[in-house]
Amino acid sequence: MHQAHQTAPGRTARDHESAEQSGSRPPVTLATVTATAEPWRMAILVPEPVPASIKAARDFTTQTLLDWGLRWLIQDAKLVVSELVTNALRHGAPDGGAGADQPELILWGRPGCLVCVVIDSSASAPVRVPAGLAREDGRGLLVVQALASRWGWTMLGINRKAVWAVLGDAESAGQRGAA
Repeated sequence: MHQAHQTAPGRTARDHESAEQSGSRPPVTLATVTATAEPWRMAILVPEPVPASIKAARDFTTQTLLDWGLRWLIQDAKLVVSELVTNALRHGAPDGGAGADQPELILWGRPGCLVCVVIDSSASAPVRVPAGLAREDGRGLLVVQALASRWGWTMLGINRKAVWAVLGDAESAGQRGAA
């Protein structure tokens, strides 16, 4: 069964002011909180390591972005998530596929920006392979690169890595909203 979790929006400037008045220390300094800053939201899906999880990840992404008011990012986000989850299922296990641990899909969003992260149980770097005309696979990271403003990966432990992609950007969010 798929496990999903969505967090509440982050703290606001008002939350920080009340924490300061009550004597508890806010997790960030008030200088970093502005009246126009939107809090990041986070949603997590832990799909089963089966092919049907790719559709579940797309559906989860669609519903999350609708909830967050990021409708304009849905099509690109579904493609990126689909490719990253597919890669995690196909290449994420230390032995190359069989017995894969459950991947994790994490979405972070705020107006104008979405970060998609997929964590898997592999120490192998994601590799873009040349896709020949006769091949049906090998284009996933090219798709991610084409749709994302930035993408990359990082090791989280010995056999654990995160591959991430940023869609949209916070600077153009106001311009999109006005259009």
